Amino acid sequence: MVKAGVLSNFRGDSAAALNVVIVSAPTAIGVGLVATMSLGSDYSALGALAGLIGLIAATLVCSFAGASRFQFNAPGSAAAGLLSGLGGTIVGDARVAEALSVSPAELPIVALNAMMLCTALVGVMQILIGQLRLGNLIKLVPHTVITGIMNGIIVLVAFHQLPWLLGLDNDPSMTFGARLFAGINHFDLMIGVSTMLSIYLSKRWLPRLPSLLIGMLTGTLSYWALNHLGAESGSIILGPTVGALPAGLPTPARSADILALALNDGIMVIGPAIFVAAVAITLVTSIGGLVTAAAADALTNNRHNPVGELTGLGAGNFVAAIFSGIPSGGSPTNVLLNYQSGGRTRLAHVLASLLLIGCVLGLGAMIAVIPLSVIAGALIVMSFQTFDTWPLQLAKKALSMRRSELWRNICFNLGLVSIVMLLIIFADLVTAVLTGLVLELLHFLIKSSKSLVRQQLGGSVLHSNVVRDNQAMKLLDEKGDAIQIISLQGTLFFGNTDYLANYLESIMPSVTTVLVDFKRVSDIDSSGVLVLSKIDRRLSAQNKTLLLTGLPANGAMLDLLREFGLTLPMSSDRVFDELNAGLAQAERQLLSAYGHEDFTDSELNLADTVAFTSLTDTELTMLVLERREFEAGALIITEGDLADGLYVLVKGRVSILKTRENDTVYSLVEFGPGVNLGEMAIFSGALRTANVQALAPAVLYFMSLLAFEQLCVDQPLVAVTIMKNISGSLSRRLAEASITIAELESA
Repeated sequence: MVKAGVLSNFRGDSAAALNVVIVSAPTAIGVGLVATMSLGSDYSALGALAGLIGLIAATLVCSFAGASRFQFNAPGSAAAGLLSGLGGTIVGDARVAEALSVSPAELPIVALNAMMLCTALVGVMQILIGQLRLGNLIKLVPHTVITGIMNGIIVLVAFHQLPWLLGLDNDPSMTFGARLFAGINHFDLMIGVSTMLSIYLSKRWLPRLPSLLIGMLTGTLSYWALNHLGAESGSIILGPTVGALPAGLPTPARSADILALALNDGIMVIGPAIFVAAVAITLVTSIGGLVTAAAADALTNNRHNPVGELTGLGAGNFVAAIFSGIPSGGSPTNVLLNYQSGGRTRLAHVLASLLLIGCVLGLGAMIAVIPLSVIAGALIVMSFQTFDTWPLQLAKKALSMRRSELWRNICFNLGLVSIVMLLIIFADLVTAVLTGLVLELLHFLIKSSKSLVRQQLGGSVLHSNVVRDNQAMKLLDEKGDAIQIISLQGTLFFGNTDYLANYLESIMPSVTTVLVDFKRVSDIDSSGVLVLSKIDRRLSAQNKTLLLTGLPANGAMLDLLREFGLTLPMSSDRVFDELNAGLAQAERQLLSAYGHEDFTDSELNLADTVAFTSLTDTELTMLVLERREFEAGALIITEGDLADGLYVLVKGRVSILKTRENDTVYSLVEFGPGVNLGEMAIFSGALRTANVQALAPAVLYFMSLLAFEQLCVDQPLVAVTIMKNISGSLSRRLAEASITIAELESA
């Protein structure tokens, strides 16, 4: 059963394995050469072998250590460029030989061991990230920094191919001027250019064939044809080839050297550089692996496991290091080629690995004859193909746009990518990464400070849901801007506290009450709490009030404020669950300051109520009303009951309550004396849609639906007047709500 399952797609897996090897083997050889190019041409063969070993480990180990059966990883030029930079740093530093007690001539070997130690660290880091389920943290690294790093390395990789492409006789100095042009080997240049043209033309005219392989075959055949002519005439001198690969299967012999280097007393001289390179390679290859896994999901209708993908990738890279291979990351080309060729099981990985091992054992002589100028031409083409064109798209947009906030944002991203690229090229990796992260952090802090305040509204624009008499509402419309509502969003932390302090300081002279709404605040640190405390003390010194809203009694945000020491507002009842409750309190304070009693204990005359206004004493006597009294907290109307009449409130306050899906109760609106409740009964007679609760001892008059219907028969003019009053009241509420909504949207 198992055997049948493994071999059920043997034909498709075999075709996929062959195609993947044909395309990926030459690429791995070229990438391996990039990794060791800083060590000199004597290490070219080792570099080519390291690329193939890394590819074998990525193909075989990753798939059986947790990665998806559709996932294919392979060495990439970005990681190879980082390794090459690490090797160049070690070879060029005289302190290393002294610290490690080796001769300068041995530094390339030390650098090679350091590169393998770095690769092993990459594997360990990826396994830990996978097992600790920290894969999402990798996504926190800004795209601008990643793009700058990768594009900078790609430019460096392409630039360092020029000595091989130009046949400068192993002189990588690239000193511009007469010496450079005099030293160019035009035959090597012609071979490299023919390789590049063959790759480009075959991709265009023969899209079904592997263009990279065709280009390298064309360049290699041209090289040896010219070499044959040169042997006869003696007038053609060509550059070096890759050279013979070490014979036999690779062994983990270098693991002892890697361990010895890690335990050497002088490791601290190169340890930081190894660690930083490992972190950068982990970042680049892990992102590539996860992105490629997601692409495979879209292609295969599968769902990858980030834990397995990173664990498998880390295991493959660790094994690669033990066998002197270079690290790998996701390979979208191999994934696409595998699926299109019919690969569906892990047998494709096994067969591809066997073919690659065959390349190492039996095709060493063929690899040895590949000219470095051909490799250089192929890598330059690969560099152009893998260069992220996103910065170019940003530049195009910036040139076609008018100056605006979007334009400034685009320019910043473009500038940051360019800075990181330039630092990668002209400085070093550590400087580039740290600079990019610091600039992105500063940009985030500036943006966070400006976006912290979501909205500012005055009390004349936004009223609470407490319905008051006309005189009170008129006063709030005229004087309401003494109340200012500041709605915050995001995170209140050290980066934007100064902005908030200055913002509130600018509005203080004209206000008596400031409401700070925390409903959309996700987090706050001690600096944010300190600023709120200072603002509170400043307002108190001026006889002004700070109210905090959007802080539920059992909420985590309120607990956090308490823990950080913001206790005064809580001890003085200035903290509210919802904005409406805080705004109602601010309105009561404002009305009291102007001598207007919000609600009195006296009972309102029926003629002064909304429903019965303009009715004469005689007409009022025609109404059949029932006086009802309720204690504070009593339910006046229950949701779901039959709507059998309307109420008119003449004393106290009531609240209209609704229940959310999670069984929490919230207040829709509060009413004071003079308003009518449950009036929809006389329009529809349907069920009650909300609860009505007395907030204070209340007196209401009840008119039943039957009494109103009888009034329509006996006194139609009185009934029409009541209907007109009620509909006018509803229209005014609707109009006020529309104005408030419009103001909120414009703000």
